[in-house]
Amino acid sequence: MRRAFVGKRWIHQVKDYDHEKGITYWTKNYRTGLELNDPEALDRRYEYYDPIYTLPESGQAFWRAQPALVTKH
Repeated sequence: MRRAFVGKRWIHQVKDYDHEKGITYWTKNYRTGLELNDPEALDRRYEYYDPIYTLPESGQAFWRAQPALVTKH
């Protein structure tokens, strides 16, 4: 069986994908040492964001309309 990556995640870990906004939702199939007693560790959904320039115009417009996140160091 040939395996494929989807944005640094194995394709079998992908649970959903929003084509317009470019968001991949994935779950882990492993636990880290910190998650050994976490019953939700394998069900938690994580997000991966595609680069905005690769999205259709409607998706790019969505992200342009979002308020900018500013962090102070």
